[in-house]
Amino acid sequence: MLRSSAGIRSMRSIGGVIILAVGPGGLAAQQDAPKVRVQVTGEATALAPGVISVAESNDEYLTYAPDGRLAVFTRREGRQTRLWQTSLVDGSWTPPRLVDFAGEFNDNRSAFTPDGRRLFFASNRPHAGAGSAARSDLDIWTVERTSSGAWGEPRPLSGPVNSSEHETHPSVASSGNLYFVRWGEEETDIFVAEWNGESYQEPRRFGPEINTAGPDSHPFIDPEERFLLFAPTGRADGLGGGDIYVSYPTPEGWSVGENLGPRINSDFYEYSARVGPDGRVTFSRAGFGEPETRPADLFVIDLEIRPAHH
Repeated sequence: MLRSSAGIRSMRSIGGVIILAVGPGGLAAQQDAPKVRVQVTGEATALAPGVISVAESNDEYLTYAPDGRLAVFTRREGRQTRLWQTSLVDGSWTPPRLVDFAGEFNDNRSAFTPDGRRLFFASNRPHAGAGSAARSDLDIWTVERTSSGAWGEPRPLSGPVNSSEHETHPSVASSGNLYFVRWGEEETDIFVAEWNGESYQEPRRFGPEINTAGPDSHPFIDPEERFLLFAPTGRADGLGGGDIYVSYPTPEGWSVGENLGPRINSDFYEYSARVGPDGRVTFSRAGFGEPETRPADLFVIDLEIRPAHH
């Protein structure tokens, strides 16, 4: 269950899902029991080696537009991170190019909204506009994408989401609820900010089923909020530097995160899993010293989603 220091305050419906609004410490979960179970199948393979996954850079945090024909990902070269885009043409991904709004600042960890109309991303861009210095922290920004595919002007997310700490790793549900990571000097935890149709509410930290004493990050929320993928580090059942886990909404809150197993997780660091329009999971794999140092590359693996009662 999400952390809460008070009881349930109200109950409302978003898109047919019952949401219980709880006290200051947490978000209530769906009233119904989990609807699905997920597992990865087959073998993980590199995504477009030599095109998207290249040896010279860290290629990570990929997100798909709903039609599956456009992907945006982060390419990190040294300490500089920028967003790149690539298109699927005749079954192959085109050579990536910088997104139109990429520039001197660090932009990374993006996520399309389920309708494809907006892209959320983390950035150290100045809020004051061009000519200002980069911020010392990352905030979540959003940019609209027109029907012609053109990008609008990025703007920082309004409301209570951004703070003096780092906000990053956004993932957006069909309800509008925003799942993200906030990290500072002491904690790296996953939060959710509910969307009430007009604005985001005060973000709420997930409880110990999701957040532990170690860093917990890289959330991906299923558009219908049937499950949450995330990447903790330091858990007792971990297979490497970091693994991909899944949690489900339950009548009590959210279930304890479950390791998705050795088909997707390894001795290396697996993170930033996102389910694409084709139903496959794209994720990042890197080595940050153990068992060896290796740049981040993007991989894909099949995902099976089945009714929970089967």
